[in-house]
Amino acid sequence: AAASGMLIAEAYRMLGGTISPQAAQALFVAIAMDTGWMRHPNTTPQVLQTQAELMQQGATPHEIYRLLFEQNRVERLRMMGLLFDRIERLQDGRLVTSYLAWSDIINLNAHPMETEDFINELMTLAGVDVAIIFIGQIDGGTKVSFRSRSSFDCSAFAEQFGGGGHRAAAGASLKDPVDQARLRVLPMAQRALSSS
Repeated sequence: AAASGMLIAEAYRMLGGTISPQAAQALFVAIAMDTGWMRHPNTTPQVLQTQAELMQQGATPHEIYRLLFEQNRVERLRMMGLLFDRIERLQDGRLVTSYLAWSDIINLNAHPMETEDFINELMTLAGVDVAIIFIGQIDGGTKVSFRSRSSFDCSAFAEQFGGGGHRAAAGASLKDPVDQARLRVLPMAQRALSSS
């Protein structure tokens, strides 16, 4: 299935249940998030049809989007600016990376959860096949996120560091601080990208 929400919507249909506006809203979110707001390759005509049905049952995409993505705190935007300032392009721009240390998050009075989806912003750069972001953690370790739109298998790569995910998106938690994690991961990623 393209999304877990698709399975639930199908179960509703098969059981003859009525989807309340609140349930329609929740299912729309589940499907939208798993399909990248209908921009990922897993977006099928069935996905769009189900989303249209959910709208007829009370889902309001404009309201959902505003509540999820247009409620940024200024601290989050400042953190994003720092991340953007540190962008590094490797492999002729095919690999892009950046990082935030735990001290950056604290100094900006931000929250670690506010780094979610930063990796997707790096994927918007022209010519990028793979993005890797390093986020320092309170325990001194590093959360590493991987995204790919090429034959580079993020899940297989993340497994080398005890992580996982799927082919296009994965992550891992390393005990290394950010600087060491970058030195450990990036050369391996460049070799993997060269051979993929």
